[in-house]
Amino acid sequence: MMGRQKTLQQVVALACVGTLLSGCYGPFNAWHQVHHWNGQVGSKWANEVVFLAIGVLLPVYGLAGLADVLIFNSIEFWTGDNPIDPPSATMAQADTKTITRGNQRVILERTDTGEARQMRMAIYEGDQLVREFSMEARLDEPTVVKDAEGNVIGSAQTLADGTIVLLDAQGREQSRYSSRQIDRIAKKVGAASARD
Repeated sequence: MMGRQKTLQQVVALACVGTLLSGCYGPFNAWHQVHHWNGQVGSKWANEVVFLAIGVLLPVYGLAGLADVLIFNSIEFWTGDNPIDPPSATMAQADTKTITRGNQRVILERTDTGEARQMRMAIYEGDQLVREFSMEARLDEPTVVKDAEGNVIGSAQTLADGTIVLLDAQGREQSRYSSRQIDRIAKKVGAASARD
């Protein structure tokens, strides 16, 4: 009888542990930390080599994801607090590009914090700043465009089919671009920056 009771206690304890530590949906902070770090290694080629090394040869991505599923997301699910912090604004990825054509120069500064993508655009005629504005995109929210003083001057919304709708400061539609049109514009901008 004692053996049976002990076995029953072990089964109940195992069921409780299994329930408490079962994989829970969560933010996958450990995986995102690895991904964020990998994206900051260097050039796109260095990032790719490191990705292949830690993603294929050494299963770092897989282990981080498994740790999230089995441990960290479960802890957050049950306690409300994840012991692994998400990539933060202090770990932002930044990228700057300059496009020059004749006397005009455009400087694009992009920052990706994980929560939002921000871009600052400064337009120069010679050495004089002519216009400056910024854009901020957050997941599932319209991209907001602000002038140098921080006033909203417009926004852009991406529809499910890839169409981008441009809105003025009052939210009225000004223009609409299909995904095909966006691809053509991106190719032109890419070709212009490659020439310069």
